[in-house]
Amino acid sequence: MVLNGEEHLEQAILSVINQPYEQLEYIVIDGGSSDGTLDIIRRYEGQIDSWVSEPDEGIYDAMNKGWAASRGEYVYYLGADDVLLTLPVLSLAEARRNGVDLIYGDVCLSNGRYFKSRYGMELLVNNSLHHQGLFLKRSLFAEPPFRKEYKVFSDFDLNQRLYKQRKRAMAIHEPIALFRLTRTREDSRSAEFFQIVRGNFGTIVMVVSYLFLKLRGLAFRLRGWGR
Repeated sequence: MVLNGEEHLEQAILSVINQPYEQLEYIVIDGGSSDGTLDIIRRYEGQIDSWVSEPDEGIYDAMNKGWAASRGEYVYYLGADDVLLTLPVLSLAEARRNGVDLIYGDVCLSNGRYFKSRYGMELLVNNSLHHQGLFLKRSLFAEPPFRKEYKVFSDFDLNQRLYKQRKRAMAIHEPIALFRLTRTREDSRSAEFFQIVRGNFGTIVMVVSYLFLKLRGLAFRLRGWGR
């Protein structure tokens, strides 16, 4: 997914097309960029299976378009300012043999921190999965899975729904991608986040989530991690 992402897009594209795996389907969804993004896409057009450039309703609309266009067995999302570090082909093949619904690995953050993904009860109160480390079985959803009414945390909503439905998951203990922190969602951690928790798990869990995040933020500040 990209919108006016000429600064980092080429690095993202190269990180995908240089993966040593020929059966990769690569789809680029552009939201109608007005900078040099389309020139970069056209430069690598021969190594991209399909691409589209048109206005959309935000990142989750773009992700839904990618889902609808995909034909592979597992779907993975990479932003224009991110870098794919590892395509875990052997793990994906194992997951396919064992009927696993989602595969998740870790994510390196551009501030030097390391995000260790977790799939479990923590998802009730916190988004412990980055989509940059997540591979989803396409047959999980007949229709594109992201709810467009959520503008910031629709991926968290999807993660919660997957856990609520007890979908089978497999962990990959290696970094999948570099997530470039060009924007922060901490400032947006408000009504939408807790609306999602309440909608999926109820008011009590929403209150627990609020307290959990408050205490975690306090712990970070006490350790000198606050901004």
